[in-house]
Amino acid sequence: MDGVNEPDENDNILNLLDQMRKNKYLDESREIGQTSGTKIAFYSRWIMANMLDMPLKSITASWESGELAKCGYTSSEVKDFIRAIFTDSPLRKECLWRIENIKF
Repeated sequence: MDGVNEPDENDNILNLLDQMRKNKYLDESREIGQTSGTKIAFYSRWIMANMLDMPLKSITASWESGELAKCGYTSSEVKDFIRAIFTDSPLRKECLWRIENIKF
């Protein structure tokens, strides 16, 4: 890491935990389309749990396919998660760029 604009990994983890504590990831009031909020909350929890075991490329593909956006995640949330879980690398930078530049 060059340290110029990139927050350190501890900041990323703290930010992720803070968002989770505020139930930003587990908010049962999120409703998408015709699906009830409870179903979305359950699915969002399932996705978050699975993301911990997913390779970086799979998380990026899930964002690009729209799956994570349909669960109510924002690109900032997904990028924060990736920064918190994965070490800095050319692949991580590429995946963050891809997430940043896809528009739904």
